[in-house]
Amino acid sequence: MRQLGLSVLTLAVAAGSASAAGPNVDATFLSINPGINFRWSVSGSGFGGNPDPSGYFNWTRTGGDYPGLQGNFTTFCLELTQSINFNQTYSFKVVDPAVAPGVSGPNGETQPLGALGKARMRELFGRFFNGLNTGSAIDGAAFQFAVWGIVYDANLVLNEPADTYILRDSAGLFPFAGGSDPAFNAAFAQAQTFLSQIDGTGPLADLIALTNPNDQDQIIPAPGALALLGLGGLAAGRRRRR
Repeated sequence: MRQLGLSVLTLAVAAGSASAAGPNVDATFLSINPGINFRWSVSGSGFGGNPDPSGYFNWTRTGGDYPGLQGNFTTFCLELTQSINFNQTYSFKVVDPAVAPGVSGPNGETQPLGALGKARMRELFGRFFNGLNTGSAIDGAAFQFAVWGIVYDANLVLNEPADTYILRDSAGLFPFAGGSDPAFNAAFAQAQTFLSQIDGTGPLADLIALTNPNDQDQIIPAPGALALLGLGGLAAGRRRRR
């Protein structure tokens, strides 16, 4: 992905993300595919230049000492205020999701999940991950929007005008928005459906987070859970920004 939210990302690199100790994974970022474009803004008063894709983040393992995540694997992004680029290789620490993502953004918009955020993320994956259609752009974008909802929205209601971290279209209609794109609107509605069922009573998935102090943090089911969905073989496709 190229960079989204130009000035935001420049500042975010300096701010950094989680740097907790742990084994590491080196991986090359291939694509965000399938996915759906959207626009976002930190302040709610505007949005980054070009549309950015949201969906399945596809990688291939190239090295590191972590024994899991061999070959190709797929993640979801935890951190809008940092960036990664297509066809570049990154080294990530493998950490507990509670300590990811790190503090980043010009005003510290991104904070670690903590115990509550981790529990919500485990329930999101536990309830819905195995039911995702890996060929569906709507499913991929919806799940990614829900992940960001847990990171950035304390009460898990995505379309409130008063949200601190805003994602919206050019008319400022919604905190998340993709204009008049019906696929975006379907994904957005599905994301809210996911989040509305996070109540502490659902099944919990085991997760790991991949962190880097200068690049976008990611989240993924712990090794062993991947086989349930078969995400490792998603084909490289269109690019992703952030």
